[in-house]
Amino acid sequence: MSGPAWRLVVTGAARDWAADAVSDYEGRLARYVDLETTVLKEPEWAEKDPAKYFRWIGEEYLGRLGKTDVAVALDPGAPALTSPAFAGELRKRFAGDRRPVFWIGGSQGLGPALLSHASWKVSFGPMTYPHALFRVMLLEQLYRAQTILRGEKYHK
Repeated sequence: MSGPAWRLVVTGAARDWAADAVSDYEGRLARYVDLETTVLKEPEWAEKDPAKYFRWIGEEYLGRLGKTDVAVALDPGAPALTSPAFAGELRKRFAGDRRPVFWIGGSQGLGPALLSHASWKVSFGPMTYPHALFRVMLLEQLYRAQTILRGEKYHK
């Protein structure tokens, strides 16, 4: 592929029931972009100490940003886009050597401080989804966006 690899940073591994779908969409997406995925293990204390968790996730996620990286936070409070609009934003925002780093938070989310560092915030709607399912949904939309941008028949 041309350009830098796209990155996905997530907290929590895909569960068995979602692992096949994650693998399937990563394979489909590989035809269009290189994708690197970093999976962080959520600390056992995350739900007991949200303030500590938000400091931890902020350090972990920000520490993985490179000079040409653009942080994209998946945030239910952000504006939602149609699939074609999402594809158009990807094309506009990530031309050249700018690479997206998509952030999916853990059980407590990303937190306000980390969200403030994101260059782009995207929502898939105000509903709450299981982490593993949401990862599949993001990969599917990234794949769909690539097919839309190329005029392929996947998007109907």
